[in-house]
Amino acid sequence: MYRSILQSRHEKGRVEFSVTDTGTRVRWITTVQLAIPFAGPVVTRRVARPPLVYGFDRVLRTVAHDLTGAADG
Repeated sequence: MYRSILQSRHEKGRVEFSVTDTGTRVRWITTVQLAIPFAGPVVTRRVARPPLVYGFDRVLRTVAHDLTGAADG
């Protein structure tokens, strides 16, 4: 992770590619947890996960658009 307002731990990020009938499926997998005593996992799931998922999705959609001229969904 490049920058975070709250202290966090990011590990085991990877990208997987698999061939489909319509092209390539890209799966971006990462593990992130905010470093908040006791409540870290819950706050990560409820507060941090939605914008992270949105950000990763935007990157993948931009790449799909740039490579094919159209985004999925």
